[in-house]
Order: sequence, then C-alpha cells, then structure tokens
Amino acid sequence: MRARTTITALLGATLLLGVASPGSAQVRPLPDDTLEYHYEGRKSVWMALGQVTAMNGLVWGFDYLVQRKEVFQISPKTFATNLGRVPEWDTNTFGTNQLMHPYNGVMFYGAARAEGFSPLASAAFTLVGSAQWEWLWETVNPSANDLYMTIMGGITLGESLGRLSAGIRQNRSGGLVGIGQGLLAGLLDPGGSINRGVLGGTTPDEFLRPSIANRVLIGASTSPGLETQGENRPATSAGARGLFRLEIEYGDRFASRKQSFFDAFELDFQFGGGTSGVGVDELRVRGVLFSGPRDRIGQGQSATYLDQEFEFSQNPAYSFGTQSFNASYRYRYVTRSGKWELGARMDARAIPLAGVSSEHANGELARRGICSEPSGEIDRDYDYGSGVGAHLAGSVKRSGREVLKMSYGTSWVRTFSGADGSHLVQEIRVRGTLPITRGWALSAGWEMQTRDSQYDDLPAMSRTNSSFSLSASYGAF
Repeated sequence: MRARTTITALLGATLLLGVASPGSAQVRPLPDDTLEYHYEGRKSVWMALGQVTAMNGLVWGFDYLVQRKEVFQISPKTFATNLGRVPEWDTNTFGTNQLMHPYNGVMFYGAARAEGFSPLASAAFTLVGSAQWEWLWETVNPSANDLYMTIMGGITLGESLGRLSAGIRQNRSGGLVGIGQGLLAGLLDPGGSINRGVLGGTTPDEFLRPSIANRVLIGASTSPGLETQGENRPATSAGARGLFRLEIEYGDRFASRKQSFFDAFELDFQFGGGTSGVGVDELRVRGVLFSGPRDRIGQGQSATYLDQEFEFSQNPAYSFGTQSFNASYRYRYVTRSGKWELGARMDARAIPLAGVSSEHANGELARRGICSEPSGEIDRDYDYGSGVGAHLAGSVKRSGREVLKMSYGTSWVRTFSGADGSHLVQEIRVRGTLPITRGWALSAGWEMQTRDSQYDDLPAMSRTNSSFSLSASYGAF
C-alpha cells in the first residue's frame, strides 16, 4: 500500500500541479504582513491520536490481508516483545525507507495540522504515529532510520505539500479539471483532507495566502554512458528516455517581512523511470525554518536562513536520500530597468542521517548477520551514515523569466551502518532557456553526477554519469 499510495501521489502531483496558480481564491487570503498565526481548530489531542492510530491500522490491514508477510502477524505477545526492544538500522529497500516512510509521515502530520495544532505539536503526533508503527504494528525490531525519516519527512513534506494542497483548493476550477484538482489536493495532504472532509477539521491560517510559481518541463534526456572504476563491471551504454520535471517556488525569500516556518520553500520533482521502483528520479524540498539578517545595498538584496531540506535522488551514479539542515545565504540583484535579475545561493549542510549507494553494503550486512526481515532477505544496497555538504547555485532572469541556471552540490557521508568507509557525492547542473511566448520556452541542459566511495577494508568504487536534455517548458518563471 505504501508503494501504491506514493506512486499515485507523486504521479498525480506531476501531472496536475501545474494547473494550480494563484488566482481568485474561494477563501479570503490573509494580508501579506500578517505575522501572528491563529489556530482556530478544536485542538483535540484524542481526535488527532485517533486519526494517527486509524491510519496505521488501515495500512497494517492492507499489508496483513494482501501481503500476508510474517512481519505483520502481530499479537499481544509481539507487542510485549517489541516494547522491550531498542531501534536498529533496518535492511529494507532504498525506495521504501527514503520515500515511502516520509509519505507516511505526511499523513500523520497533516491530520494534526488540520486539527489545529502548530507545526511543532504536529511533529510530535508524527513521532507518535511512527513509534506506534515501529513498536506495535510489526513483529520485527523497531527501525531507527524509519523513525527519523518518517518524522523529519512528515515535517518537511507535510508542511510544504499541505500548503500546496491548500493553494489548489483555493483556486479550484469546475468540471473534470476541478475533480482532478480535488483528488490531487487530497493526495498531497491525505491526513488533513480526511480530517477536513469527514471530521470537521480546519485549514491553518498560514496556508491561506499562497504565492506559488511553477514550471513544468517535458522533454527527453540522453546519456553517453556510466563510467565505472573499482569494480569488474562494464560501463553502461548510451540511452535516451523521456523526462518530466516540475519546479515550484512558494513564497518570496526576499519579502519585506521575515519568513516564518515554511512561508517560503522550493520543490523539485523529476519523473523519468528512476530505479526506486516508483519511477521517481528526484524529489527535493527546501523550506525556511528561521530567517536571519537581511540587507539592501543599492539594487541588491541579501538574506540568510536556516532551512530544512528533504532530498531523494536516484541516478546511474548513486542513490542518495537525506534530511538535512542548511545555513543558507541568498543574494538577488535587479538592474535599474528591472529587466534583468541575477540570483545566487550558498548553502552549508549538516546531515544527521543519509542513505547512499554502496556496492558492498549487502555483503557486509550478511556477513555480520544483520537482517530486519524474518525471511532473512537483505534488500539494502546502500549504507547509512552522517556528514556534511555544500551547495552553490546561480541564475539569470530576463523580465522575470529564467534564461540561465547553474548549480553545484556535494555531500560527504561517513558510514555507521553498512560497509565501513565514506562516500563523496557531487552533482553539477547547467540549463539554458529560450523564452518563446508568454509562459512557453525551450530548454537545453547538461548535468553530471559522481560518487567516490572509499572503504576501510574493501575495494574503493567510483561512478560518473552525465546526460544532456532537451525540453519544452511552461511556467511562471
């Protein structure tokens, strides 16, 4: 169920979110300078706990009746046994741990937000929902990585997708398009949608003033092949495939007032086949936790932030998934004519937990007898670790339309579960865009990803992948 739900939600978001743009709202938006949030929901702890428990029960019921795996054969005896266990690092697939569990967190978080609770209190309900699942609804040891990814993913994805869902509801059309928009809004915020639609929940005030700009790119990409070193395996051959990319900018990072929790965020989603089992190449959400000092010097503006970021990336060079905290500096310069705009961003990342591809993970886990499945199957071809990272980005816009975008990102992770060693992943992207008409443009891009894995007692491994893309795009920036 987790896989199917996530597939439906992400594909639906990709296909339909482009129709959600700020227009005539069905509910009154708050003034832009409103700083105080007023939660008028009933704030019933028992209602929120009941919804979290019911959602876990529904997921477990499907798993028990359809999958019939031993891990779901729970009883009072398994409850008592599990309550005496401590969390461990599990051996499930990358897509399950890094994408499915965060979406489960979205359900818990959204239900609490619709009940009128603040982001922090909603995060606590997400923790409760994840802990329930890990200790009560399965027979295996609780999973430390599932707890982290469900809770942190619930916060980052839950808040951002909840706001997008509210924006869609505010600007919903009629007819079949409106039905599709309603379904999409529900998939983006399932817990909140059920609460509002069935149990009388509310929409948080800060969700009711969306400023959403989006761009949809449809095209094709081709890769000259994957270069591999350190393993007796030939490089992959060149290939072409379709590409669907969605980019969203929510809020204004340089607004006159300081940004509060996720008042501004960026979302990038790419679907192109992937290797996650759900066709997703990339899902990144980066939102404001706190805003710091900001300055205006002539035609330029600068601002600093503490951001929270969710990243799920899969490409031929690596799979990488994490929840990080970023110290971010941003700069924007607008010419006196207002025609040209230059933008820059610098991030320093703290990475408490990340999953990254590892050719030796499966073998090392098996050698140490580490397996979280009663069947004895080990599906983990990646290591867990923590580390640091950095990101640089620049852009050029003409009359508010992007014409050039460049970025470089790197993350270093030291393993603590899997094959002992460290991983360095890097990515470079360059994209040029030629506006054709209002909204429509043609884009050409090049990107390269590399992974350098150095193991303490095992052969090193490096991989490099590059690709070119051509696409037609439609959007507001």
